[in-house]
Parts: sequence; structure tokens; C-alpha cells
Amino acid sequence: MRISELARRADVPVATVKYYLREGLLHEGVLTSATQASYDDSHVQRLRMVKALGTVGGMNLARVKRVLAAVDDPPESMHDLLGIASGTGDEREPCRDEGALDPTHEAVHTMLRSWGWDPADTWCATHEAVAAALDTLASAGFDLPDAVLDDYRRHVLAIAAHEVERVPTTSPEEAVRYVALGVPLVEPLLLALRRLGHEQASKRLFEQASSPATRR
Repeated sequence: MRISELARRADVPVATVKYYLREGLLHEGVLTSATQASYDDSHVQRLRMVKALGTVGGMNLARVKRVLAAVDDPPESMHDLLGIASGTGDEREPCRDEGALDPTHEAVHTMLRSWGWDPADTWCATHEAVAAALDTLASAGFDLPDAVLDDYRRHVLAIAAHEVERVPTTSPEEAVRYVALGVPLVEPLLLALRRLGHEQASKRLFEQASSPATRR
């Protein structure tokens, strides 16, 4: 197919297709003349992935390039490949100097160790996100007991395990798509389901407690 048909099928402007070709995000087609090339379904699929990574996945161009490079030349470990799909650059660096961490960040490391998790196995930016959330809770006077955090750990790990077990392993493209797109798409669903759960739990606990049959 010509570039105009490729753009139409991928729902991407022709100018964008040409830009992706120049930037190496899209592999070259087969030259049919000095100024024209022919493209196939592999180009359509790559364009759709690039578009999805940028729009749904919220990735900038540099990150999209890193993800596509891992797809084209995947690391030996699926764990490493999925890490590239879900994180980028320095954000995936482990914490190097614990002595330079703020107290809440150090407390996160202590919490992880109490759960039997090695902080070096997860990423510093994620620790920072947990620390920031805990700081926000504390500043509002809403401290969570350790037992509550441990309950969250068990439930979140069960959800995460459920998702990771379903990562397709047929190809790097499918695995990356599942992680890079599934994470941002499913997170709002999880939050909405959590609110539904609150409503159901509240109804059971408080409406039943206040019903005439309960008060007798």
C-alpha cells in the first residue's frame, strides 16, 4: 500500500507518518521508485502501537523510542522487558544512597523490608511516590496504621499477580502493549471499582446496623 493508504488505515495524518519515518519510529517501506515506497500490515500495526503509546500510554517521543527499541531487540528477561514498558530512564533507577533519603522515603524502605521485599528489587521513583502519598496523608492528620498498609499490600499484590500472570508471551509487541496500555487504562477502572466496593460495604455495615430488625 502507498503512504496515503497506510495513514488512512492507521488513522494517522500522512505528515505524522513521514515524521515517524524520519525519527525511526516506523521502519522503512520497500522502495518502488526514487520517491515512493510500499508499506504492509506490519507498518499499520507499528503505527497503531506508536499512536497508542503516545495517547493512551502518555509517553513522550523519547520514551516511545526506548520502548520500541526494546520490542525490536528485547532483553533476555521478560521481567526487564516489562520494566521498560512500564517505566523509563532514571525513573527505573534503584535508590543508591540511603543516607541521602528523606525520613519518609527511608520509612518506605523499612516497610518494604518488613514485608520481606528488598527495596533494591523495586524502583526509587515508586518509593518516592509511596513516600509522597504517606506525607500527604500525614499532613492531613490521616495516618494509616501499619496493619492497614499490610492489608493493602496483600490485596494489591493479589491484583498485580493476577495481571502479570496474564501478560501475553507470544511476542514482545503483545507483552509491551498489554503492560504499556493496560496499566493506564485499568487504573481508573480499579479506582471506580473501589468506590463501588465502598458503597456496598457501607450499605452492609451501616444500613444493616440501623435496621429495625437489628435494633430489636
